[in-house]
Amino acid sequence: MKRAVETARLMLDNSNNSQNISKEITTDERLIEKFFGDFEGSTFDEYFSALESEQGLESVEKMKTFMRELIHFSVNNI
Repeated sequence: MKRAVETARLMLDNSNNSQNISKEITTDERLIEKFFGDFEGSTFDEYFSALESEQGLESVEKMKTFMRELIHFSVNNI
């Protein structure tokens, strides 16, 4: 997460929009860098289908909740 925040800050600070410099970067503990092993390069549908058929239901639900919140936030803040 640290690298993603550093990259976002660099992008905001070096944009041509002066309002971006004061923007706060929001993080979420549900977002972590993850190694997908055999699923590296797979689509989300392929990955989630495999998880749902195995033991990863908790991870799937966390991701679904996060994505719903992200979409809701994006729609309401455009």
